This record gives sequence, C-alpha cells and structure tokens, in this order.
Amino acid sequence: MPAMALLHFTRDVDGLKSKFLRLFAFVEETLQKSIRAYWDRDAAAAQEVISDDHRIDGAEVMVEEDCLKILALHQPIAQDLRYIVSLLKINRDLERIGDQSKSIANIALQVSDRALPEVPELRALADQVVAMLRESFASVINLDIEQARRVWREDDRADAFAQEALARLQAQMRTQPERLEHLLPIYSLVFILERVGDHAANIAKDVLYTISGEIVRHRGHEFKHTPLPPEAAKVGAEI
Repeated sequence: MPAMALLHFTRDVDGLKSKFLRLFAFVEETLQKSIRAYWDRDAAAAQEVISDDHRIDGAEVMVEEDCLKILALHQPIAQDLRYIVSLLKINRDLERIGDQSKSIANIALQVSDRALPEVPELRALADQVVAMLRESFASVINLDIEQARRVWREDDRADAFAQEALARLQAQMRTQPERLEHLLPIYSLVFILERVGDHAANIAKDVLYTISGEIVRHRGHEFKHTPLPPEAAKVGAEI
C-alpha cells in the first residue's frame, strides 16, 4: 500500500476503533446497570437504561458506516480485512446486547414493587455473562487467542446456570401456582441473560477468526479447547 494511502487507511481505522471501543464500553456499562436495576428493584435506573437504548442504536449505525467506508475506499486484505469484517459483525452483537439490556430493564420495572424469588443460579448466570462480556472486550482490544477461547468455553457454564435456574423456577411454578404471574418475568430473564452469553461467545469467535483466518463458529470441538498453532498467535500479535 503506498505511503499516503497507508496513512489515510491508518487514520480511518484508528477513528473506527475509537468509536467501536466507546460503543463496547457503553454496552457493557448498560448491561451491568440493567442487572443492578433488577437486583435493587431500582425503577429509576431501569428507566435510564431504556431511555439510553437509542444511543447504542445510533453508535452502532456509525460504526457500521465507518466499516463499510473503509472496505469500499481502502479495500483491505488479509488480516486487515478480517479485522474490519469482525468489527462489523461484533457491532451487531453489541446492538443486540443493548436490546437485551433494555429488556432486562423492562423486567426490572415489572418487579420493582415486589419481592424477588430465591433463584441463586440466576445471580450466578448474571455474574457469568457480565464476566464473559468483559473478557470478550479484552480479547478484542488485545486480540488475545486464549482470552477468546476462554470466553467461548465459559458459555457452556452460562448455559448450565441457565438450565439450573429454569429448573428451579419450574419447580416453584408447580408448587406455587398462585405466584405464576410473578415468576414468568424471571423465567424470561433467564433466557435473555443466556442470550447475552451467546453474544459474548460470538464476539470471541470473531476474535479467533481475525487472528487465525478460520471460521470457527461450527468447530467448537477444535477451537474451544485446542490451542491455535504458534503462527496464528504471531499473526494476532502483529495486527
């Protein structure tokens, strides 16, 4: 790439990264805020999350436009191309996590005036998906193979917590049918949190694609537990 073209490409990518990382940080903050609003039965905080959803939508559009602009103007190749394509895909996952945070906030509003059921696995699930999203963020920043693989593996743990929480709620529904109306929003919350974990795992898979050049999403048995070859790690460190 000629020196001037490289300068413009680097400038545009740096601008994209800045917008993308701000979006990611805000999505993580919003998810945590929605979960805290649920546990604290804080209607005001829940309403703030709902009101802020348009900011995530707007930032997602800006990141997408920048990705498409770079692809059209600079026509990157190899790892540069994979990086931009991965940001484009992760951007969509972030927007969906924003939507799920809004859904959590709506549930928080529904339950803000009532006692919450005892579901220890629900708190474990919430903590798990927040940690997964945080580590997926770090794996994007660092292009870290091991962090990405760890996030993908941790999705199995999130799924297990979700199944345990659903089983406990189903048992409560059978033994306390008079509380069914109160338990149903919590039942929905489990599925929402599980989906957040799925999005965090998707982000990790896109990081692995950026580094290795392999589309890994249907190849968990190969990539979740088996280290990538040293040459792949070297490529990731150089991007």
